[in-house]
Amino acid sequence: MTIMERVEKMRVSDDALDLMFRKARTYNAWLPKPVPDELLRQLYDTLKWGPTSANICPARFVFIRSTAAKERLRPSLAPGNVEKTMAAPVTVIVAYDLKFYDKLPRLFPHYPAMRHTFVNNPQMIQETALRNSTLHWFMPSAAIPALAWAATCVEILLGVALVLGAFTRVAAFLSGWLLLLFALSMTFALGLKAPLNFSVFTGSAAAFLLATCRKYSWSLDSLRQQLERNP
Repeated sequence: MTIMERVEKMRVSDDALDLMFRKARTYNAWLPKPVPDELLRQLYDTLKWGPTSANICPARFVFIRSTAAKERLRPSLAPGNVEKTMAAPVTVIVAYDLKFYDKLPRLFPHYPAMRHTFVNNPQMIQETALRNSTLHWFMPSAAIPALAWAATCVEILLGVALVLGAFTRVAAFLSGWLLLLFALSMTFALGLKAPLNFSVFTGSAAAFLLATCRKYSWSLDSLRQQLERNP
């Protein structure tokens, strides 16, 4: 099975896309029906796969049902959310763990030193935990495989094109922008040290430099040009 066949096989159905995006709406009223624990476990088992920077998974969820627990939550609610929160059969508090980095050696095992990027850097801890806990909650897990495969296919196609020297200028230009996007995302999420550790800025600059070359010897592009000159 080819990569594209695998991507097509994993494509999210139109019904799922309608449910998650096209026809999704915010509800303001609830049926007076209890939500079983098993359904909440299924919900968590799905949303836990949401993407986070370096797989840090900082989100923590507290599900509350009792009137007493909701009353404790009431002072923190916006006025427009009070009544519907009190009436909901279950409410979830989405929080984040400021010591998420202690679990990075397990969650990001191929680079255990990632933990040290956060230690003694409270501003980065706060910003990263807040941003990634909301990502964790709102990114539909059903969309993750399709997005991951799409990104992987683009990287593979650009890499193969560069190795073979096919459409080299375009492939190099797109690779430069892709690597620059990765570098900026890593900087925003993890700080400047992260992309520097992996030489992402260097790779981006090298790709842009390659795109400025006038001639690509020993490439399919060169062979094609020779054939066009000598049909």
